[in-house]
Amino acid sequence: MQTLLSPQTNFYTKLGHECVAAGCSVDLFLFPNSYIDVATVAEVPRLTGGKVHKYSYFQVGLAYLFIITDKNLLLNV
Repeated sequence: MQTLLSPQTNFYTKLGHECVAAGCSVDLFLFPNSYIDVATVAEVPRLTGGKVHKYSYFQVGLAYLFIITDKNLLLNV
């Protein structure tokens, strides 16, 4: 059984609503090497129509091509 996590604070929800009111979308690039509360910080991209890009245990030599590809797809380069 999977459990859905919910945000621990409403700060990011409020920020997401402010971004929507301003007409902007937010994409979030995360490079965690330890625990990060993705359910909380991902509220902004979720509300604004953006996307979360998560690269766990990031190492430049191994992951830079994935990041460049994701960035180029995001910016339509």
